[in-house]
Amino acid sequence: MAILDVRLELLDALTALRERVAAARFPLPLPGAERARRSRDELLSQLDDYLVPRVRTPEAPLLAVIGGSTGAGKSTLVNSLVGRKVSEAGVLRPTTRTPVLVCHPDDRGWFVGQRVLPRLERV
Repeated sequence: MAILDVRLELLDALTALRERVAAARFPLPLPGAERARRSRDELLSQLDDYLVPRVRTPEAPLLAVIGGSTGAGKSTLVNSLVGRKVSEAGVLRPTTRTPVLVCHPDDRGWFVGQRVLPRLERV
């Protein structure tokens, strides 16, 4: 019960923070105003797209992104972590020509719909 109470308190705090950030306006054409508006929008995006949903649904699997330069070994790393070949690795650059989403079979339901990475083709 204590964990639920803390989660509700955190959700309340994030909701209040979101309201206050959304209310921030920078209407005057002062130096730094545009940067402040962009920062506000980025913070709102993080709150809406990650923080609040993560607190509301803590059982959701974590989505991690592996990024790097062409030929850096991203596919090799993912294949090693998974323990089998799930992404093509090779000497041609670039070898992996489309994004690859790998998940545990028990988490498949979280990723088959279009809610997460809606423009990523499912195969």
